[in-house]
Formats: sequence, structure tokens, C-alpha cells
Amino acid sequence: AAINIMDACDRATQMVDELDTIDQEETPDREKATGIRANLRDELFLMMGALQFQDITSQQLAHASAVLVDMEQRLPDVARLFDHNVELNTALRVDQAPDE
Repeated sequence: AAINIMDACDRATQMVDELDTIDQEETPDREKATGIRANLRDELFLMMGALQFQDITSQQLAHASAVLVDMEQRLPDVARLFDHNVELNTALRVDQAPDE
């Protein structure tokens, strides 16, 4: 989505430059300017859609991360229900370096 947003920004900037060029002409081509404005609106609409998609995705990832953190915090409690030595085993694993 980020690449789409950046590309749309580039295209929108080019369109604004074209509108500036038209405005500087002795007899501005209003019909051409109207077409560019319509394309600019379309680009801005596409950018808003990409931003909404990115926001929704970010919210979903944040929720999934929160669920995983909550599970990680609760898992030792569940394990302790079945084995009272879990706390000792967990402490030992944390102190050991991972095998690579």
C-alpha cells in the first residue's frame, strides 16, 4: 500500500504542475484543466483507499499481536496447572542461550 500511495503522490504532483503550467498560459485551456482536475480527484481517492487499507491492516496486526502477548503471559499459568515445576523449568530456559 505504501508504494501505491507514493506513486499516487508523484502522479498528483505532476498533475498540479500541469495545472500551474496551464494557469500561466495567456489563454488557459480550461477544458484540459478540467480533465486534469478529474484525474487528480481520482488519484486522491485511490490514495485514501490505500491509506484506509493500510490503517485496517495495522489495526488487525496490532490486535493479533495483543492476543499473542496475552497468550504468552497466560500460558505459564495454564502449564502450572498441570506441572508445578514449570516455573523452575521456564527460569532455566530463559537463562540458557538458544541453540544455533
